[in-house]
Amino acid sequence: MKKTISNQRKLIYNTTTKLIFGGYIIFTLIFVIFAFGELFMNTAMSIISPAFSRMILNLKPTTIFLVFFLWTLYGYFMAFTYASNKIQGIIFRMSSIFDLISSGEIHKMTFRKNDPFHDVAKSFNTMIQKIHENHEIKKDLLEISKNSDIKTKEKIEELINKL
Repeated sequence: MKKTISNQRKLIYNTTTKLIFGGYIIFTLIFVIFAFGELFMNTAMSIISPAFSRMILNLKPTTIFLVFFLWTLYGYFMAFTYASNKIQGIIFRMSSIFDLISSGEIHKMTFRKNDPFHDVAKSFNTMIQKIHENHEIKKDLLEISKNSDIKTKEKIEELINKL
């Protein structure tokens, strides 16, 4: 019975990834609340304390920079997660095919249209085809050697060993 390998892969978002995502959202919201709170409180505080008002105005660019920095960092994290998932899926697929081949089944390697490494699949399929052809040649030569005289058998065995 042949095993089938599904082309469908799921994105790997485990609990840690979800916690990091939630942390970034909460942390960014806190920064935004403080940033907008500073903007709206500035008018009230300028009446009460001009020094505090100047201090708040000096912190606004830093707060805005930190918010954009955190979102950029989060974007890089998500892009890395997506890219590593694409590569991990391909490696998992290759590993599954290698397991099938080691169990005696010969399979061609196919990737989805958008997957990278199509040249690896092409080279692998060429290798599998050559191995299959060599195996067939050996089987044919062994069959011929069973029905031949001793000199021909020796020559056939020599050819088999060269393969």
